[in-house]
Amino acid sequence: MLEISIEQLPLYSSVFEFEINQKLVDGFQKSFRTSSRQIPPTLGVRALTCMFELLNRLEVDWMKLLHVQQDFEYLDSLHLPCQVRSQAILERYRKRATSHWLNFTTNIYEVSSNNLLLRSHSTILIAETGGAE
Repeated sequence: MLEISIEQLPLYSSVFEFEINQKLVDGFQKSFRTSSRQIPPTLGVRALTCMFELLNRLEVDWMKLLHVQQDFEYLDSLHLPCQVRSQAILERYRKRATSHWLNFTTNIYEVSSNNLLLRSHSTILIAETGGAE
């Protein structure tokens, strides 16, 4: 059973560091048959590893996951290759009836400049019992 007290918030994930390089961009272009020179949107998804780390730490039963909503804010340009770091923050938790609502923010920074490149906001809805069957 998922229970989080207000005193625990905000709850921070570990810091996750990885490199965005031309090989990753080439893989995205090949998979989606595109020649776009933009950074793949999967950058934000890859950085959400931190959010999953927090969910696992809270022992969330993935069978009870009902809904996820995410949005991404791209805040600065990224030059390849680039070492980035990300960290997720569980900022808000609510329990209503038989559902748990969790609100996360994940920030992605360029390591060398400490510039904020991307911010993700995620809302996750988890059932108390049962799940999406």
